[in-house]
Amino acid sequence: MKYGTLPKIAMAVVTLLSQPDAGAPAQMGASRSGVNGAQGVITVNPCPDVQVNIGIVNITPATPAQQHVVNLTWNVNALTCFSIREFRVKGEVTFANGATKTFESVFLANQFGAHIPVTGVPNTPPRNVIVKVAAVETAPATGSGALPTATFTLGACSTITVQVTQATMIGLAPAPDRSGQDFYPKVKVEWQTPNLPTCRTVNQFTVEGELIFKGKSTRYSRVVSGNARSAEFTLTSLAVGSNFTPDAITAKVTAAGESRVTGETQKEIQVN
Repeated sequence: MKYGTLPKIAMAVVTLLSQPDAGAPAQMGASRSGVNGAQGVITVNPCPDVQVNIGIVNITPATPAQQHVVNLTWNVNALTCFSIREFRVKGEVTFANGATKTFESVFLANQFGAHIPVTGVPNTPPRNVIVKVAAVETAPATGSGALPTATFTLGACSTITVQVTQATMIGLAPAPDRSGQDFYPKVKVEWQTPNLPTCRTVNQFTVEGELIFKGKSTRYSRVVSGNARSAEFTLTSLAVGSNFTPDAITAKVTAAGESRVTGETQKEIQVN
Protein backbone atom coordinates (compact mmCIF):
# COMPACT_ATOMS: atom_id res chain seq x y z
CA MET A 1 0.00 0.00 0.00
CA LYS A 2 1.07 3.63 -0.50
CA TYR A 3 0.65 6.44 2.01
CA GLY A 4 0.35 10.10 1.16
CA THR A 5 3.13 12.60 1.49
CA LEU A 6 3.82 14.97 4.40
CA PRO A 7 5.41 18.46 4.28
CA LYS A 8 9.00 17.24 4.40
CA ILE A 9 11.24 14.21 4.93
CA ALA A 10 12.13 13.66 8.58
CA MET A 11 14.58 11.14 9.95
CA ALA A 12 12.70 11.04 13.21
CA VAL A 13 14.58 10.10 16.35
CA VAL A 14 13.19 10.35 19.87
CA THR A 15 15.02 10.49 23.16
CA LEU A 16 14.02 8.53 26.25
CA LEU A 17 12.94 10.62 29.20
CA SER A 18 14.67 8.72 32.01
CA GLN A 19 17.09 5.90 32.76
CA PRO A 20 16.33 2.47 34.28
CA ASP A 21 17.46 1.56 37.74
CA ALA A 22 20.39 -0.88 37.60
CA GLY A 23 19.42 -4.42 38.39
CA ALA A 24 15.73 -4.24 37.53
CA PRO A 25 13.60 -4.13 34.39
CA ALA A 26 12.76 -0.56 33.45
CA GLN A 27 9.68 1.03 31.95
CA MET A 28 10.25 4.50 30.50
CA GLY A 29 8.18 6.81 28.40
CA ALA A 30 9.35 8.12 25.05
CA SER A 31 8.08 10.64 22.55
CA ARG A 32 6.85 9.33 19.22
CA SER A 33 8.45 8.53 15.84
CA GLY A 34 11.91 6.61 16.00
CA VAL A 35 13.80 5.92 19.19
CA ASN A 36 17.13 6.76 20.78
CA GLY A 37 17.99 4.83 23.93
CA ALA A 38 19.22 6.21 27.24
CA GLN A 39 22.35 4.87 28.87
CA GLY A 40 20.63 2.56 31.36
CA VAL A 41 22.57 -0.58 32.28
CA ILE A 42 21.56 -3.61 34.30
CA THR A 43 24.22 -4.97 36.62
CA VAL A 44 25.00 -8.58 35.76
CA ASN A 45 26.12 -11.24 38.18
CA PRO A 46 29.82 -12.18 38.06
CA CYS A 47 30.79 -15.50 36.58
CA PRO A 48 30.43 -18.20 39.26
CA ASP A 49 33.38 -20.28 40.40
CA VAL A 50 33.52 -24.01 39.74
CA GLN A 51 34.95 -25.97 42.67
CA VAL A 52 36.82 -29.14 41.73
CA ASN A 53 38.09 -31.66 44.29
CA ILE A 54 40.62 -34.40 43.61
CA GLY A 55 40.20 -37.57 45.65
CA ILE A 56 42.53 -40.53 45.20
CA VAL A 57 45.84 -40.17 43.32
CA ASN A 58 48.37 -42.96 42.93
CA ILE A 59 50.66 -44.50 40.33
CA THR A 60 51.10 -48.20 39.61
CA PRO A 61 53.45 -49.86 39.68
CA ALA A 62 55.65 -47.80 41.97
CA THR A 63 58.67 -49.79 40.83
CA PRO A 64 60.55 -49.49 37.48
CA ALA A 65 58.35 -50.48 34.52
CA GLN A 66 57.93 -49.89 30.82
CA GLN A 67 54.56 -48.31 31.51
CA HIS A 68 52.88 -46.88 34.58
CA VAL A 69 49.26 -45.93 35.19
CA VAL A 70 48.21 -42.79 37.05
CA ASN A 71 44.94 -43.50 38.86
CA LEU A 72 42.79 -40.66 40.16
CA THR A 73 39.26 -39.67 41.10
CA TRP A 74 37.58 -36.26 41.29
CA ASN A 75 34.26 -34.52 41.90
CA VAL A 76 32.81 -31.10 41.21
CA ASN A 77 30.07 -28.84 42.56
CA ALA A 78 26.99 -28.51 40.38
CA LEU A 79 26.22 -24.84 39.78
CA THR A 80 22.57 -23.87 39.53
CA CYS A 81 21.41 -23.83 35.89
CA PHE A 82 24.81 -25.00 34.66
CA SER A 83 25.70 -28.40 33.28
CA ILE A 84 29.13 -30.03 33.13
CA ARG A 85 30.59 -29.97 29.62
CA GLU A 86 33.87 -31.84 30.16
CA PHE A 87 36.85 -32.50 32.41
CA ARG A 88 40.46 -31.82 31.42
CA VAL A 89 43.18 -33.73 33.23
CA LYS A 90 46.89 -33.08 32.88
CA GLY A 91 49.92 -33.81 34.97
CA GLU A 92 53.54 -34.78 35.31
CA VAL A 93 55.43 -37.77 36.67
CA THR A 94 58.97 -37.21 37.95
CA PHE A 95 61.30 -40.20 38.12
CA ALA A 96 64.19 -40.91 40.49
CA ASN A 97 66.80 -39.69 37.99
CA GLY A 98 64.98 -36.37 37.46
CA ALA A 99 63.40 -37.34 34.14
CA THR A 100 59.78 -36.26 33.66
CA LYS A 101 56.82 -37.53 31.66
CA THR A 102 53.70 -35.46 31.07
CA PHE A 103 50.15 -36.50 30.26
CA GLU A 104 46.92 -34.80 29.24
CA SER A 105 43.40 -36.11 28.51
CA VAL A 106 39.81 -34.88 28.14
CA PHE A 107 36.93 -36.79 29.75
CA LEU A 108 33.16 -36.79 29.42
CA ALA A 109 30.91 -34.93 31.83
CA ASN A 110 29.72 -38.14 33.52
CA GLN A 111 33.23 -39.47 34.22
CA PHE A 112 34.71 -38.83 37.66
CA GLY A 113 37.85 -40.95 37.56
CA ALA A 114 40.54 -42.13 35.17
CA HIS A 115 43.43 -44.52 34.63
CA ILE A 116 45.99 -42.71 32.51
CA PRO A 117 48.97 -44.60 31.03
CA VAL A 118 52.42 -43.01 31.29
CA THR A 119 55.55 -44.34 29.62
CA GLY A 120 58.21 -45.39 32.13
CA VAL A 121 61.95 -44.72 32.34
CA PRO A 122 64.17 -47.84 32.14
CA ASN A 123 65.34 -49.10 35.53
CA THR A 124 64.00 -45.99 37.26
CA PRO A 125 61.03 -45.81 39.65
CA PRO A 126 58.62 -42.83 39.78
CA ARG A 127 59.09 -40.52 42.76
CA ASN A 128 56.54 -37.70 42.34
CA VAL A 129 53.17 -37.20 40.63
CA ILE A 130 51.36 -33.90 40.06
CA VAL A 131 47.84 -33.89 38.61
CA LYS A 132 45.53 -31.02 37.67
CA VAL A 133 41.82 -31.43 37.00
CA ALA A 134 39.80 -28.67 35.34
CA ALA A 135 36.02 -28.72 34.97
CA VAL A 136 34.08 -26.82 32.29
CA GLU A 137 30.42 -25.99 32.94
CA THR A 138 28.05 -24.19 30.57
CA ALA A 139 24.60 -22.61 30.74
CA PRO A 140 22.34 -20.89 28.22
CA ALA A 141 22.56 -17.10 28.33
CA THR A 142 19.71 -14.89 27.12
CA GLY A 143 18.33 -11.40 27.43
CA SER A 144 16.52 -8.74 25.45
CA GLY A 145 16.00 -5.02 25.22
CA ALA A 146 13.31 -2.94 23.56
CA LEU A 147 12.26 0.56 22.54
CA PRO A 148 10.47 2.98 22.58
CA THR A 149 9.35 1.85 26.03
CA ALA A 150 12.80 0.88 27.29
CA THR A 151 12.56 -2.58 28.81
CA PHE A 152 15.24 -5.05 29.79
CA THR A 153 14.38 -8.75 30.06
CA LEU A 154 16.64 -10.94 32.17
CA GLY A 155 17.62 -14.49 31.21
CA ALA A 156 16.11 -17.36 33.16
CA CYS A 157 19.55 -18.60 34.15
CA SER A 158 22.35 -16.41 32.83
CA THR A 159 21.69 -12.92 31.53
CA ILE A 160 23.04 -11.01 28.54
CA THR A 161 22.12 -7.36 29.03
CA VAL A 162 20.85 -5.91 25.77
CA GLN A 163 20.43 -2.15 25.49
CA VAL A 164 18.65 -0.95 22.35
CA THR A 165 20.04 2.53 21.72
CA GLN A 166 18.26 3.54 18.54
CA ALA A 167 15.57 2.55 16.06
CA THR A 168 15.02 5.09 13.32
CA MET A 169 14.13 5.57 9.67
CA ILE A 170 17.36 6.34 7.82
CA GLY A 171 16.01 7.00 4.33
CA LEU A 172 13.90 5.81 1.45
CA ALA A 173 14.81 3.24 -1.18
CA PRO A 174 13.27 3.70 -4.66
CA ALA A 175 10.80 0.99 -5.61
CA PRO A 176 12.36 -0.78 -8.64
CA ASP A 177 9.17 -0.88 -10.70
CA ARG A 178 8.03 2.69 -9.86
CA SER A 179 11.23 4.73 -9.74
CA GLY A 180 10.68 8.30 -8.57
CA GLN A 181 7.08 7.64 -7.51
CA ASP A 182 7.09 4.95 -4.80
CA PHE A 183 9.69 4.35 -2.12
CA TYR A 184 10.41 1.77 0.58
CA PRO A 185 11.26 2.98 4.11
CA LYS A 186 14.68 1.97 5.42
CA VAL A 187 14.97 1.31 9.16
CA LYS A 188 18.12 0.95 11.25
CA VAL A 189 18.28 -0.58 14.74
CA GLU A 190 21.35 -0.24 16.98
CA TRP A 191 22.10 -1.90 20.30
CA GLN A 192 24.81 -2.63 22.86
CA THR A 193 25.65 -5.42 25.31
CA PRO A 194 27.19 -3.39 28.17
CA ASN A 195 29.30 -5.05 30.83
CA LEU A 196 29.23 -8.45 29.12
CA PRO A 197 31.30 -10.78 31.36
CA THR A 198 34.24 -12.55 29.81
CA CYS A 199 32.62 -15.93 30.46
CA ARG A 200 29.57 -15.08 28.31
CA THR A 201 29.36 -15.14 24.53
CA VAL A 202 26.55 -14.14 22.19
CA ASN A 203 25.79 -16.56 19.36
CA GLN A 204 23.03 -14.57 17.67
CA PHE A 205 20.59 -11.68 17.97
CA THR A 206 16.97 -11.66 16.83
CA VAL A 207 16.00 -8.14 15.76
CA GLU A 208 12.33 -7.35 15.27
CA GLY A 209 9.92 -4.46 15.41
CA GLU A 210 7.26 -2.38 13.68
CA LEU A 211 7.01 0.84 11.72
CA ILE A 212 3.73 2.54 12.61
CA PHE A 213 1.87 5.12 10.54
CA LYS A 214 -1.76 6.24 10.94
CA GLY A 215 -2.57 3.30 13.19
CA LYS A 216 -1.22 0.65 10.81
CA SER A 217 2.01 -1.25 11.34
CA THR A 218 4.56 -2.90 9.09
CA ARG A 219 6.70 -5.56 10.76
CA TYR A 220 10.36 -6.36 10.23
CA SER A 221 12.52 -9.19 11.60
CA ARG A 222 15.93 -10.76 11.09
CA VAL A 223 18.46 -12.99 12.86
CA VAL A 224 22.03 -11.61 12.85
CA SER A 225 25.36 -12.84 14.19
CA GLY A 226 26.49 -12.39 17.77
CA ASN A 227 29.14 -9.91 16.60
CA ALA A 228 26.59 -7.51 15.11
CA ARG A 229 25.51 -4.36 16.94
CA SER A 230 23.22 -2.93 14.27
CA ALA A 231 20.87 -4.08 11.52
CA GLU A 232 19.20 -2.32 8.60
CA PHE A 233 15.87 -3.19 7.00
CA THR A 234 14.18 -2.13 3.78
CA LEU A 235 10.44 -2.51 4.21
CA THR A 236 9.46 -3.65 0.71
CA SER A 237 5.90 -4.44 1.78
CA LEU A 238 5.21 -0.73 2.35
CA ALA A 239 5.21 1.76 -0.56
CA VAL A 240 5.27 5.45 0.45
CA GLY A 241 5.73 8.89 -1.04
CA SER A 242 8.98 10.83 -1.12
CA ASN A 243 8.10 12.93 1.96
CA PHE A 244 7.03 10.05 4.18
CA THR A 245 7.64 10.23 7.95
CA PRO A 246 6.47 7.42 10.31
CA ASP A 247 4.54 8.03 13.49
CA ALA A 248 6.67 5.59 15.49
CA ILE A 249 9.18 2.77 15.20
CA THR A 250 9.42 -0.01 17.74
CA ALA A 251 12.35 -2.40 18.17
CA LYS A 252 13.21 -5.44 20.23
CA VAL A 253 16.59 -7.20 20.23
CA THR A 254 16.91 -10.65 21.84
CA ALA A 255 20.30 -12.22 22.52
CA ALA A 256 21.00 -15.96 22.67
CA GLY A 257 24.35 -17.30 23.79
CA GLU A 258 26.23 -19.23 26.42
CA SER A 259 27.97 -18.83 29.74
CA ARG A 260 31.10 -20.93 30.09
CA VAL A 261 32.87 -21.19 33.45
CA THR A 262 35.81 -23.28 34.58
CA GLY A 263 37.55 -24.35 37.76
CA GLU A 264 40.83 -26.16 38.34
CA THR A 265 42.59 -27.82 41.24
CA GLN A 266 45.92 -29.58 41.71
CA LYS A 267 47.23 -32.42 43.86
CA GLU A 268 50.76 -33.70 44.34
CA ILE A 269 51.90 -37.01 45.86
CA GLN A 270 55.28 -38.50 46.72
CA VAL A 271 55.91 -42.09 45.69
CA ASN A 272 57.85 -44.27 48.15
